[in-house]
Amino acid sequence: MIIWSYSLEYDGIEAVLDELYLAPSARGSGLGHELMQHVTQAARDAGAVVLRLETERDNDHARVFYTRLRFETLDRVLLMLAL
Repeated sequence: MIIWSYSLEYDGIEAVLDELYLAPSARGSGLGHELMQHVTQAARDAGAVVLRLETERDNDHARVFYTRLRFETLDRVLLMLAL
């Protein structure tokens, strides 16, 4: 799912990839890379200036995967208020 918002920081539309899950049997097949190409193109086509996502800090496989796709690790603290 992609969530759209306007980012003052990036001065434009921000796309946030909220969820991407592949079954373990599909991992390593290239499907994740293909899905991310489609997500990235959809964000570009919509005029987004940045595509953001998050993953668990200890999810090394996901972090390596996204880094290979040129995502950068941000030095931020993620905060949440449960309502």
